[in-house]
Amino acid sequence: MTQTTIPEDITTELQAIRKDLNYLKTHIAEIDMVLTHKEKGKFEKSLKRYKAEKGSALDELKKNPVEDMKGLIKIAPEKVKEAEEIINTDIELLL
Repeated sequence: MTQTTIPEDITTELQAIRKDLNYLKTHIAEIDMVLTHKEKGKFEKSLKRYKAEKGSALDELKKNPVEDMKGLIKIAPEKVKEAEEIINTDIELLL
């Protein structure tokens, strides 16, 4: 069996890459844990509603989600069907 020798500069570079990779593994934030500016605004608004006890229990929202959502947002009459689909899909994701 023949043995291949890897040049020292390649070995050094691979070691540097491994070191960088290990650093990234321990210091990089998971994208799911970071809120966008828009998401942060929505979260803060929801938190204010919750603290003001204006929120809806998920069990109640599941019973009649579209009617509950109509009370929270204004939906143009021609967009009600589309809104119902979106709201129902979002609720299914929560379940």
